[in-house]
Amino acid sequence: LRASCLLLISGLQLVAPVSAHSVDHDDHVDSQPRVAEHNFKATDDLYPPMADLIKNYSLSGDDALLDRGWELLSQKLQQPQPSAETLLQAAWLLQAQHDFAAALEYTNRVLVLKPNNSQAWLLRASIHTVQGKVAEARSDCRKIGLALSPVVLVACSARLAVSSADKQLGFERLQKLLALEGLQLDPVLKPWVQSVAADLASSLGHDDTAAVLYRESISAFASVQVRAAYADLLLKQGRYRNAVDLITVAETTPALRIRRLLAEHKLGYDVDTQSHQLDRLFRGWAVANDFRHAREMAMFYLEVLPDPGFALHLANKNIQTQREPEDQKILKMAKLAVEKTNIKKSDHADSDAHS
Repeated sequence: LRASCLLLISGLQLVAPVSAHSVDHDDHVDSQPRVAEHNFKATDDLYPPMADLIKNYSLSGDDALLDRGWELLSQKLQQPQPSAETLLQAAWLLQAQHDFAAALEYTNRVLVLKPNNSQAWLLRASIHTVQGKVAEARSDCRKIGLALSPVVLVACSARLAVSSADKQLGFERLQKLLALEGLQLDPVLKPWVQSVAADLASSLGHDDTAAVLYRESISAFASVQVRAAYADLLLKQGRYRNAVDLITVAETTPALRIRRLLAEHKLGYDVDTQSHQLDRLFRGWAVANDFRHAREMAMFYLEVLPDPGFALHLANKNIQTQREPEDQKILKMAKLAVEKTNIKKSDHADSDAHS
């Protein structure tokens, strides 16, 4: 979720990976309508409706859109030689479903047809970043070229910074580029660059600057992952009221819904009904072997409805596919929670034996 990559197809922003399916209505935590309306352009041309679909998905995180995307691509993919654009859109759908291996195979097919396709290299960089394959991601970034924008090259590499010094350098470079009056930065690119700079600022402790950049990015394109990243910053700062205000009660996407619930919980709201509904939903997903939201699910069982053992199970499932710093952090927190629980059980057992 945090590794917000950008693709440009038909002039619209495709953000990856977002992977955020919505809560089913049977288990809906509230009765308000969905935020996004899924209205596609009436046209025989495949790409405008696909671009609209991906834009809507980036804004809403509704998994039904992914199914619709496959419907739109099915005939094109059955052709003897699908176009590079069709293969790239299929790769995007696959990474949104966390099928990263298949998504990489499709980007390889794109690059056989168009070895210098910057969008394919950028999608590969995003997937490798999520997988924690930094060396591969850096190699992908170097191959992007200047077709999209020089700023994309800087942003792609800056996202991979590990040390504080490298993060600071990447952050400063992005800030200078964003401040250049003569820079003709595409309005589709700018929100993504701002979100990358915001992530860097947040990791460096420049919280006020990060908040400004997140708000600017959201005002231009309110993608699920950038709103979730800003919510994480607000939660870290203890600004729970602001987090509640950021995420409307109508949100059904777990990545956002869980963060609002965390904020409500911290504010002392009565969240028992919502918590038990989500508990039933999440355990159902686990039984169905659906762990696309394992990171957020682990957060839920660590901070809202404590179950350290289940949280650790979810964190371990998550780390099998996503290995970003946030994923490592959740795994560490879950391990510590289990250790504390075991210590308490041991203390109680010793106390009972002594008695």
